[in-house]
Amino acid sequence: MKHYIGIIETQNMIKAYAWYSYIINKKINLNGESKPRMKAFLIKNIVFNKDIIGTYHGKWYEVQRHMVCDSDYLDKLKIETNMLLKFQSKVFQSPKVINFYKQYLSGIENKILRDKVLSNRSGESYCFLLPRLHSYRILAKCYLKENEYKLSWILTFLFILYGMKQFAGSIIKMLLVKPVFVAKQKGLVLKKLAWGFGGKGLKDDLLVDDINISKKDMIYYYESSTTKKNEKPLAGYARVNGYKVVSLDSSFNINKCYYRSIRNNLFFAGISFFFALIHSPFLLFALKSFNIKTFQVFKLFSFVDVKYFWSIGNWHDITETIVANNQQVRVFMYSWSDYAQSYLYPFNFTVQDDVFMWGPIEEKYMIHKSLHENMFTIGCLFSNNFIETNKEKVFEILNLDPNKPVVVFYDSPVSNSMRFPQSLFDQFRQIILMVDQKYPNIQIVLKPKTVTDEYIEYFRGSSVKLFDGKDIYLGDIINISTLNIGMGIVAPITISLIMKKPGIFFETAGNYDSPFAKYEGELVFRDQESLLNKIDQILTSQFSPIIIDELKDYNVPGSNPVEILREYVTTGRVDEKYRLH
Repeated sequence: MKHYIGIIETQNMIKAYAWYSYIINKKINLNGESKPRMKAFLIKNIVFNKDIIGTYHGKWYEVQRHMVCDSDYLDKLKIETNMLLKFQSKVFQSPKVINFYKQYLSGIENKILRDKVLSNRSGESYCFLLPRLHSYRILAKCYLKENEYKLSWILTFLFILYGMKQFAGSIIKMLLVKPVFVAKQKGLVLKKLAWGFGGKGLKDDLLVDDINISKKDMIYYYESSTTKKNEKPLAGYARVNGYKVVSLDSSFNINKCYYRSIRNNLFFAGISFFFALIHSPFLLFALKSFNIKTFQVFKLFSFVDVKYFWSIGNWHDITETIVANNQQVRVFMYSWSDYAQSYLYPFNFTVQDDVFMWGPIEEKYMIHKSLHENMFTIGCLFSNNFIETNKEKVFEILNLDPNKPVVVFYDSPVSNSMRFPQSLFDQFRQIILMVDQKYPNIQIVLKPKTVTDEYIEYFRGSSVKLFDGKDIYLGDIINISTLNIGMGIVAPITISLIMKKPGIFFETAGNYDSPFAKYEGELVFRDQESLLNKIDQILTSQFSPIIIDELKDYNVPGSNPVEILREYVTTGRVDEKYRLH
């Protein structure tokens, strides 16, 4: 017997499927979503399955590669000619509006490709249950056979009903804002709090040198309701140290931004809603998302007056760019990580005005359907922003002996729904302990993404030192290292290689898209035995470093990225020699 599979666009889609399953009294499988608050009788036929695509070797990467390089879904959908999006582009005076919807719709494409992998691997026959709407019909025709999907009128009605409800709810939230009358904070650059202050490296105060750019030139913001533990302490630190900080809450400053938001997010949004309802109901949820996101950005800009917005969201900031441009603010981004690790579909649609990359290799992975005005390659910050004399301080902070080799391990975020499954994480930790036991004369440092109590307990009794990254800069610890080992093909190892420090990748998740993948057995190791053999060769000096041709495309030797960015935000100019193409 075939089992139904639902595609979750929003949490309200779960409710639509729940009502449908109740009406027809059949089970529907949903992947990767938590249970909403609903009556027990409504969800009795809903089976919530975990998204475990990361456990299937290489499948996560295959889906991403297809979407970036081979997908023609959006072409078949003909989203460029959609009348609703043409109208919204005029309202917001930006051609970049369309990229928000392209990215949103590609997110649904990603889910059907994921769920198809999971269903095929289960060994059971399946049937995707989809609304009878234009976008879903195109999706089905692109990826499914006729006997693998069913288009439902009942589900369509429920989709539209919940879409209307969700849109109405967003409007009510907008109307409930708290009006305030305060003077705008004036500055040069607006940035979200994220990386901390002080020291070298990628920090929130990176541009501040008290010569060209001072504290008063920077304005930072955070969301008061944030779940990120570091943002509120960072806000407190910033305020105490003389920086300007804006807290986003329920308040809206009454000025031109407010009235422009009323026009765009209420009056014209109402017209857009009825347009969508009649002409493009498949865009109802996307319209709500766009409306509420742009409203939040208008609210942010009602409190600040700046020339530049420093984007750190990679791809989640399309609406930020649209609204910032509406306020005559330019948006820029600097690569804060190795963006050439693998393909990632959201990068297809980025829209920042000015993009600063490490090197030209990033273009292959980032620049496909994006709408950037300018792209520059200005070098890797981490390659030249460390000081040789800092070694002594680093050894002291980490309580390390400068006369003994130092091996640094770097883990990665773990989720069975993403590229690095729990099994890889467990194996990586075991390898760390094995190296610790085998080489008593070396010093091992682990740089986890997050130092947890579970981590501390796991390595209790070993000589492994946990490094939380708070007191010293990543470049400094790489500078004192003898060898760097990453879980997966990850940025710290790329940085190590750029800094001419030995680095190797333990990659068992199936990433064959990285430029480093071809160096299997030299840089990339896909099993425990070959990795341990390589570690032994390096620690016993029985190897010769290899020449990696691709490294020249990761960096711009001799450049100073920080000075280039400072000149950009103070003069608006970038030397043409750094322009890509």
